[in-house]
Amino acid sequence: MEKLRYLRRLLQHLSPNTGLPLTAAKDSIYTAKSFSPQTLNVIPGTGKQETVKDAFVRRIRETMGMQDTEPVFRERGPGLIRVVIALETLLKLFPNDVDVDNIIDALLETAKRHYLDANDPVSFTCCLCVH
Repeated sequence: MEKLRYLRRLLQHLSPNTGLPLTAAKDSIYTAKSFSPQTLNVIPGTGKQETVKDAFVRRIRETMGMQDTEPVFRERGPGLIRVVIALETLLKLFPNDVDVDNIIDALLETAKRHYLDANDPVSFTCCLCVH
């Protein structure tokens, strides 16, 4: 959960220097629905239905553009924080899950990269403070 607190803090303080548009929560592309699976897909080649956890992971990956690539933030602002809320919920349902942890790590790296690319200071050592 410490990583999620750090991710929340990083996302809350993304600056205009990132080039990401500041979007009001009501206009955000990141909604609770965008992180929730509507159906369970059939896994190609197996004919088996994916698990609920896998469906949530799939939706987060789809929403964050993580199909075989690093996550993509399309905006900054309060709507982007919804990804943290989705991950918090997922961790409550499936604690200590490796897939969820990998998503968190990837999102953290992308957020840090935005800070570096924008020449904004960021702490890489303290998970509770961003300078």
